[in-house]
Order: sequence, then C-alpha cells, then structure tokens
Amino acid sequence: MRGPRWEPATRRDRQVTVARWIFVQVKQALLSGKLRSGDFLGTEKDLATAFDVSRIAARDALKALEAHGIVISRPGPGGGARIAEGNPGQFAEALAIQLALIGVSESEIFRGQAAIEAMAA
Repeated sequence: MRGPRWEPATRRDRQVTVARWIFVQVKQALLSGKLRSGDFLGTEKDLATAFDVSRIAARDALKALEAHGIVISRPGPGGGARIAEGNPGQFAEALAIQLALIGVSESEIFRGQAAIEAMAA
C-alpha cells in the first residue's frame, strides 16, 4: 500500500509545534482510512524526510503517537513505527481517566449502565 501524502511542516500554522503537526496528520490519516492497523509508518529518519523536519521533531511526534496508542515503535535495524492494533483495554483505561477528570462517580456509571441494559432488554 502506498501511504498518504504528508504536508510538510512549513505549511503548518506557526502556533502548532512541528511534532503536533505530524501527530495530527497521522491521526487524520488513520481516522480517514488511509492508514490501517499494521501499516508501516516508517523510521524516525523516514518521517523526518517525509515531513521535512528534524529527527528530533520526528522523534517527539513518534513518542506522542505511541503514548496515544496509535503506533508501536521498534528500535534498531529493521525497526520503525507501525500503526498499532486496537486495544479495548487501553480504551477502557482512557475512558475511566476522562470520566474521573469530569467528576463522574462509579455509582453514576453503574446507574447509567443499568438504565441502558433495561432499555436494551
């Protein structure tokens, strides 16, 4: 599969960091179906070349993509970043964190679950 065409960082809004610019483009390519689980994104050097940025910026973008569970990176010869497989456990953890941040209690979650299950039955 031929990968998506990347916009060079020189076209970004200057209020957006170069690493964020890369992160957003990769995320959008994934959400639009241009990238799928298992697709090879490239090495740090590949990304730096594709986006016309420094390797440091590419490394920062890869770290953010990995932290969000979008890519899996393997170091060394033959390594690089691939689009990750879906992980329901990671989804559940992220949802639990967001619910805690907005102040939804466990009892509210269970009441919502009970209501949904009753309607579904």
